[in-house]
This record gives sequence, C-alpha cells and structure tokens, in this order.
Amino acid sequence: MFKRRFDKALSEGLGSQLLWLLAVVLLILLLLWGIVILIFPGWQFGWQDLIALFIDPGSFSGRGEHDLFRLVVALIGVLLFSTLLISVFNNLFDNIVDKVRSGHRRYALKNHILFLGAGDELLPVLKKFCASGETRNIAIMTSGDIGNLRSQLELKLEDNGFVKRLYLYQGDRDVRADLESACAGKASLIYIFGESGEQAHDSRSLACYDILKLICKEDGVKANCYVSLESDASMDVILKLKESASTPNLKTDFVCSEDNTVEQLLVHQDFLPVIKRDDKAYAHIVILGTGALSDRLCALASQLCHYPDYADGRQRRTLITVAGEGMRSWRDAFVASKRACFELSRYSYIGPDGQKEIHEPDPLYGDFLDVEWQFIDAAPGNPLLEKQMQIWNEESKAGGQELRLIICSDVQNDAERILLCLPPYMLDCLKAIYVSQNPALLKTAIASGQFGPILLFGPGTDTYDPLFEARAKAGMQVNSIYENHFSDNPRPPLEAWYSLREAHKFSSIYSSFAMPLRRSCFGDDCSERDLFECEHRRWMSTMLMSGYRALTPGEIARVRAEGRVKEEKDRFRHVDIVPYDDLPEEEKDKDRVLVEQLY
Repeated sequence: MFKRRFDKALSEGLGSQLLWLLAVVLLILLLLWGIVILIFPGWQFGWQDLIALFIDPGSFSGRGEHDLFRLVVALIGVLLFSTLLISVFNNLFDNIVDKVRSGHRRYALKNHILFLGAGDELLPVLKKFCASGETRNIAIMTSGDIGNLRSQLELKLEDNGFVKRLYLYQGDRDVRADLESACAGKASLIYIFGESGEQAHDSRSLACYDILKLICKEDGVKANCYVSLESDASMDVILKLKESASTPNLKTDFVCSEDNTVEQLLVHQDFLPVIKRDDKAYAHIVILGTGALSDRLCALASQLCHYPDYADGRQRRTLITVAGEGMRSWRDAFVASKRACFELSRYSYIGPDGQKEIHEPDPLYGDFLDVEWQFIDAAPGNPLLEKQMQIWNEESKAGGQELRLIICSDVQNDAERILLCLPPYMLDCLKAIYVSQNPALLKTAIASGQFGPILLFGPGTDTYDPLFEARAKAGMQVNSIYENHFSDNPRPPLEAWYSLREAHKFSSIYSSFAMPLRRSCFGDDCSERDLFECEHRRWMSTMLMSGYRALTPGEIARVRAEGRVKEEKDRFRHVDIVPYDDLPEEEKDKDRVLVEQLY
C-alpha cells in the first residue's frame, strides 16, 4: 500500500514530489545528527555545521576531526541536492508540460468564453472570434484528442497568436467536476457543441445544460448559453417545453445545428422567389437529397414562402419538392415528425415506377394551408427525375412557376457531381449548393459561366456566420413589439425574451426572418389585409412545425365557450390555427401591429 501511494505521489508530480524530497532530507539530517550525538560525544560539531556541510559540500576542506564522517555527509548532500533536487524539478516541469499538452492542466479563468465540445461548429466560430479581435479568454473542453485538436487549430486558423491564447482542456461536458474545473460557473458566454459523430450527442448536451444551471446558480454569475442540438427530434422535444428553458443565471437559446446553416441561404441571400399580387407564377422549391439538412430546409422554407397570390380565392400554393433515392422511408419519417402539419397539408408521393399517391387534408379541419408538398423517389440522373425537371423547366419558362433548386448532399463531392451533371435545360434555374469544406471547385464553376446562376451556402463558404446571436436579436425585436403593445407591464427586451418558451422564440425569429421577403412581395404599403393574412399563414406554419395541433371548428367553439383556450395551448392545441377570416378581431390586430411595426 505504501509503495502504491509513493508511486502515485511521484507520478502526479507538482508539490507532492517536493514534499517527499523534504521529508527524506529531514529524515537523513535527523539520522546524521543522531550519529553525531551518539557516536561522537563531545565533538564540537553543531547542527549548523551539519546543515552547512550538507547543503554546501564546499565546506569540506582541510584536515579536521572525523573527516570520513564529514565526507559522507557531504556526499549525501551532493546526492540529494545536486542530483535529486534537479531531478525533482525536471519532473515537475515535465509533468506540467505533459498536463498542458494532454489538456489536464486548468487555469482560474473569469468572464471567459467556454466551448464544451470540439464538433464541426467549433472552427467556424473560432474563425469569427479571431477575425473580430475578441479579447476575452477562450477555453475549449473536449473529450477528444487534445493534440489532434491543437494541430487542426494551428493548421486552419491563420493567426498563430490567437491559437496560443486558447486554453485546451480534456474533459467530459456531462461530468460536473470537469465543468467546474473549467470555471464554467464564471464564464460569460458558453457554447455547448459536443463532439462530431458521438453517441447520444443531444442527451449529453442536455445533461451538460442541467449541470450548468446548477453551477451558475451556486456561483451567482450570469452567463449566456447556446445549446446546439443535432437531431430535429431533440429540438421538437425542446419546443414542447411549457416553460422557459432559461434561468436567471443562465440565459439560453437552443438551436438545431442545421437551422443556422439553412438560414444563411433562405434568409440572408436573395434566393427565394419574389412573387407579387398580380403575378401568375407560384413558388416551387426543389431539394435534391435527403437527410437532416433537407429536413431543416423543408421546415424553414415552409415558414418563409408565403405570398400574396394565395388570398382572395386565388389559392396558388408554394410547392416544396424533395427528391432522392429511397424517398418513401424518408417521407414517412418526415411526415411522422411533423404530423400536426401534414394532417392539414396536401402532399403527393411519386414512386420509382412513376405512380403517384396523393394525400388530401383531413376534411375535419379544412383545406387552408398555402404550402403543398411533393416527394419523388428518384436520385439525380434517374430518367424519372430528369423528366420531372424538364416539365418544371418548361412551366417555368412559360411563367407558371418560379423554380429554385437546392443540392444538399452531406458529401460535398457528391453534391458537386450532381450540380455539374445537371441536364442542360436546368442551366437558367437559380441553384444553391451546400458546401461543407473548400469551395474552390464551385467558385471555378461559377467563374466559368457554363453552369448558370449558383449560390453557395454552408460552413465551407467565406460568408458563413456561425454565431447564433443574430437569430436571438431578430426574435427579440419581434417579441418586444408584442411586449410593448399587448402587455400591461412591458419588460426589458432581454428579460422578456428569456422568459419565453422555446416554441414562441422560434415563432418570433421566423416572423422577423420572413419580413424582408414580404417587403419585396408587397412593396411599401403595410396596411393591406393580404399582408396581415400572409403573416398569419406564416405563424400557422411555424406553430404546426413546432408541434402545435389544430382543432376542428366544433372543438374551437366549445373551447372558446368554456374558456379553455390557455389550457388547450398548454396541451399544444391552438384555437387560432384557422383561416384568417375565422380569427377573432383581437388576434387579427396582433398581426396588424406586428407587420406595421416591423415595416
């Protein structure tokens, strides 16, 4: 047992080795002094002489009493102080270097930025902070290989001085001791990213968030936190929370990792078609590829693409088409995850044999949504899909539809191949392609002018904004309008925002995101009824995508008569998911106030 403790103390280094050395020195000095007293009684050799000879062997000179004993003392001093002491300090420095390199050494940081996990989102955020001249300390805690992470950062971040300022820690984000050692309770900004490709990513991130709430409450420090989730299903769970996920000490925004990427295209670039009241075309958004990114493209497009050409009985719907091999299983999973929306939606499925299946909205609720869906079970290059593309192209040229094409394969090589091998009649169509890595080939294709108009989006692009702050600010602006006009005691924007449940945050965010396209479609006049109706249709799409369900007209009448509107909202059943004309006047007034204020 003693041997194990001794080995453990030496291997841990730091102060323990010095303590062991001090103990050994004291023990030997006591032993030597005992020899002087017992064996050489009456010798005028004081303890000061003993220590002087022990520390400084140069004190041994000339003839004196008991030279052999004095020589032994000098040699022991040389061995312990000239050899062991140097060795101990070498070990100390080696242990410190090893702990730094392996990420096990911690530092007392305060008001710093803390990244929990080194997933794919980390590098773009660090590049943004580096370019902005961020002066706060930045700590990164990962369960992965610290040496590999450091090498990647040195390779991909151009500012070596910035890299050297980073604190790299080895640890698990769902272990409280590791979070405390990273001074999580003293950070001013926390990003929970997790690791790429890890098992139970979202569960670990949510467990981390629960621990952070306790730590920040105990430390009494207020911080902002962004939690990035991988799965759309995980986000659906968060959206169904009945209360705010934030706490007084931890102001938190949740985001699905693909949402921010998709918003870079659909919100911040001129990609979506502009359709005015008298236009005869409808918007047609085609997504090539299936996967998590396609899921989020569908969800966001359905919340943004609401146009004036649906009102007054015209009912030209936005069509969202998803094409890919094995579409039936993807379609089934997507429809099941958005069941509340698809109960009220028109959608069709075209199988590999070209046979078409059509789903009509549930007649109990009515047919009043302005987005229609199409799922095609055919990969790019398949004759079935190429025939469909030819039909779309002909209709687009005839002015019947405004066609947009998005290529979003998770593998960039596959996406590039799909883009460069599109049939020639798709040349004039505005296309967007997801870029995960280096966009050099795609930039060359654009410069050649041989592939038509192309937009790039994703973390591999130069304009990608990886920070989530803009989303929160956009939502705060909308929520502040509601707060100032419909609250008896308006709160400051930050307080009001972080008191909202996540589903209401998302509604505010997408209300703001939809407004630039709305301005392009409606012009400067913000008093039109069609404009207010358009915002209501956007709101319904967001509510349905967030998991709120509609009620039948009979259920709505009973709920209103019995005063159970709020109770039903808490059950995620909303009485206002109805055609605009069926809304109570006070609800219509909310759309009017919001639109006028945002305009």
